[in-house]
Amino acid sequence: MSSRSSDDVRVERDQAFTEALLDLSAKRGSARLSDLTSFEWDTVHVFSEGVSRQQLQEIVGVPVLQDKRYYDAGNLLVFLQDGAATRAISVVPDLLVARPTQGFGTDTELVPHGPARPSLLLLRAP
Repeated sequence: MSSRSSDDVRVERDQAFTEALLDLSAKRGSARLSDLTSFEWDTVHVFSEGVSRQQLQEIVGVPVLQDKRYYDAGNLLVFLQDGAATRAISVVPDLLVARPTQGFGTDTELVPHGPARPSLLLLRAP
């Protein structure tokens, strides 16, 4: 894993990315996750509210969180490129369904999960 410090990757908000996810959820649509991002990455991990700093660091290899836990009522996506964390994006509200220990690649699809509208979005590796 990377030896990058938490000073390199901070939790941020990306309004365009969040709006794309909200639109997909409202339309119950499907898309490749990489088509919704405008930066380079090869793996992403998705966390939900309450994940601890220690749990996150054990999975992604760097201390991304400044607080002891991720407190936003949403998802935290940590993007990696060649094993190094490059971006950590907070998406509110909680829209994504995935196991944080599973890393997802650029070919991952977001698909509607369940009958509700707007829907949760399941990350599905092909």
